[in-house]
Amino acid sequence: MTMNRSGLVGIAGLIAAATTLALGFVLFPAIRSSNVAMASLAILAVSVGLLFYVPSIVVGRRGANDAAPLASIGPVSAALAVLLVMAAAGFVLALGGFDRLAVAADVLAVGAFLVAALVVRAALTVVAEVAQRHSGLSRHAVWRGELLGLAATVRDTAVRTDVERAAEDLQYAASDIEGTPLDPDINNAIAAASRHVESGNPAVVGECLAELRRLLARREVYLRSSRSKA
Repeated sequence: MTMNRSGLVGIAGLIAAATTLALGFVLFPAIRSSNVAMASLAILAVSVGLLFYVPSIVVGRRGANDAAPLASIGPVSAALAVLLVMAAAGFVLALGGFDRLAVAADVLAVGAFLVAALVVRAALTVVAEVAQRHSGLSRHAVWRGELLGLAATVRDTAVRTDVERAAEDLQYAASDIEGTPLDPDINNAIAAASRHVESGNPAVVGECLAELRRLLARREVYLRSSRSKA
């Protein structure tokens, strides 16, 4: 069975961590006599491994909506960079015999990384919720589809032109998913136009389309006013 990319990157992270440990013991054999130095080296090795592994997990969680995974790449990379720098500083301090400073650097590295991870997770939860809420079709797209379908059934050329013009106006209108108080009236206007098209009453269809344009114009004003207050 072929291993997925996350698994391969995870193995690469383990190899990088083991290599860091091996180099530390080979280049600085004296650290075996210092528990602080060995702990600092271990934290440094873990941070090197996480530098490979964590981004692969984040990218691997991409699904129907990529907003949260893509938004997390920058903050996660920054947190890993801080962890790596602080862990390296702790190891250097331990090699110099500054055990207390080394322990302080290691504690700060781990604590800062955990805090950053929790904050990023909380922020990305909000990003995912907002992205999910705004991932559907806007009301304009739905209405335009209904009008285009209606235009295909209209036999009167003038009425068909009016329906297509209304659909074209919706194509260039501002997208909106949350909706406005005018939406039920717009739905009713489109439904009324459809009924009168079926009954073959072009004059009433024209009146329905005129009412629809008035409602859409009021909706645009409402949307702009809401955005200016936001």
